[in-house]
Amino acid sequence: MTHFNTRIMAVASVALLGMTAWVCAEAGPGKKLIEYGWDARSPAYVVEHIREMEKRPFDGIVVQTAPNSFSDVFYNKELDDEQTAAYLKAMESIQWEKFTDNFFMMYARSNMDWFSDEDWAPDGWVLRNVRLCAKAAKVGRCKGVCFDAESYVGLRPWWYVRQNHADKKSFAEFERIVRKRGSQWMEALQAEYPDLVVFNLYLLAYPAYSEARNEPDPVKRGEIMQETFEDECLWPAFVNGMAEAARGNTIIVDGNEGAYYYDNAAKFSNSVQVMRKGVKNFFDSVSWPKYQQHVQPGHAIWVDNLCSLLLMRRTSSVMSPEERAKWVEHNVYYALKTSDQYAWMYVQRMDWWEDLRVPPYLEDAIRSARRKVADGEPLGFDIEPVCSRANKQLWEDRGDFEPQAAKIRRLNGPVPEIGPSGYGTLDDAAWKNATQIGPFVAIVEAPEYNLSATTRAYVTYDDQNLYVGFECKEPNVMKLCPSFLRFDSGAWQQDWDDVSVILAPESDRSAWRSFGVGADGNRKDVHPDGESANWKPDYRSAIRFAKDQWSVEMAIPWRALSRTTPKSGEKLAANVAHMRLRWNDEQYSTWSKFRGRRREPSYTRVEPEHLGVWVFE
Repeated sequence: MTHFNTRIMAVASVALLGMTAWVCAEAGPGKKLIEYGWDARSPAYVVEHIREMEKRPFDGIVVQTAPNSFSDVFYNKELDDEQTAAYLKAMESIQWEKFTDNFFMMYARSNMDWFSDEDWAPDGWVLRNVRLCAKAAKVGRCKGVCFDAESYVGLRPWWYVRQNHADKKSFAEFERIVRKRGSQWMEALQAEYPDLVVFNLYLLAYPAYSEARNEPDPVKRGEIMQETFEDECLWPAFVNGMAEAARGNTIIVDGNEGAYYYDNAAKFSNSVQVMRKGVKNFFDSVSWPKYQQHVQPGHAIWVDNLCSLLLMRRTSSVMSPEERAKWVEHNVYYALKTSDQYAWMYVQRMDWWEDLRVPPYLEDAIRSARRKVADGEPLGFDIEPVCSRANKQLWEDRGDFEPQAAKIRRLNGPVPEIGPSGYGTLDDAAWKNATQIGPFVAIVEAPEYNLSATTRAYVTYDDQNLYVGFECKEPNVMKLCPSFLRFDSGAWQQDWDDVSVILAPESDRSAWRSFGVGADGNRKDVHPDGESANWKPDYRSAIRFAKDQWSVEMAIPWRALSRTTPKSGEKLAANVAHMRLRWNDEQYSTWSKFRGRRREPSYTRVEPEHLGVWVFE
């Protein structure tokens, strides 16, 4: 989910568009509810478990493969032929019964060059991957493919200034070539699987709520897109190419990811109006009729947001279970009622197939909504007053809090041994006399939970370096996965542990720097002017695992902060943080409490206004 803040604003503006609520398609037997999320399974898993899976209240699922397969259509130049054959064989072996509308997943992680005729040749690797995805869907008797245009790792294909040749070719030149590639992409899908459904998690609903939707001049509209949707500013050109190449009975679905946050019926019906008519300026006289002919509005339902399953407190966090059930029923009802055909249910921190963290009321709420839609019944209640009351309470509960302060002792004796000889043990005498900070506390926006993994930090300094040590208690240290994402039992799972120290001049907190180390030893260093890849400070770090904890040592030269050693009594704005994510246990904790509003990069815990203060002795 990129553009988190921009998209929130876009979604919030749905009710402000002044449109007359308009339902494009009434309830009927053709409405389908699709399940997709972090619990999406591999073809082999589905083959083995399909009968149990089909007991859930859906019409279909999205099947996905592990990374580095052909499903990363813009990324993998070389494929494992045995793996590819195994995926296709497994897809062919799935015996669907109740699940009638299933899809094969495609991802947008990029390693290609838009202007490379070699990458995009008819027999080139990009279109080979696209055709394999269509083939997997076809042999698996799926309705088609599902495409997530959001790129989570690697080069983002829709971000103009990050592309090869961006320094030599204009935005307009990129729009032309990206549109051409979108047509090639769609033609390759249809050549392998005619009349398929191309289910997109989103198309153009987000930018349609910006000034771009009202700008008929393509040059000015492109400028708006580059400013407000910079990492997806080329996406409309690709959608134009998709629409232009669509033929026959091919269907392109806009999954309207923005419906994640809807809290009244009007937002569903108004967004259909936007998908039908409000995106017109993004198309020309050639692609607009094709869009109208082939694109269907759909909607998303985000279970975690509706059921308080997220890392941060949301509206549903201050609802009762009965109220959460009503919100689920409301959104499923209107998502199905107002869509042309498809709605999809997205999950992150739960797993339908392993029955992990599934709220006890969830299935009944879904089934009730589906029955009412199928029977043409009214929903029978309004969720907006419940959400309004909960939002008001959520803000009242946050309250005020004071930043922490600590006096940082100067190093007295030998410096800590950090690196091959020290191994991050925190056993050096230097740490015994360092300032101890902690235990850490949960962020304000976290749901109510006890920190099962407590954290402390130790800080000292000398003329050359700031020394920071972390002691992270870990109940399952032997199972600690050093990878950000893994693919277990055919499902994506997220295990992530990292610590960070955030420092800023007390006089200018906007000039912060974040130095981070993960449990895998990788750096996660960030500054406010760009992504971590653009800033690589020179400092030493080491980690060590013990029976019930892991620890980190860091030696950060003062020059990495573009400053000299602090004088006695001098202050720095500072915080130390630990982010610990598990499939069923996740915690954000810090020394100086902060709210936890999401920022980009999403893994940074900063909030300059809530940094604590370190006074150097």
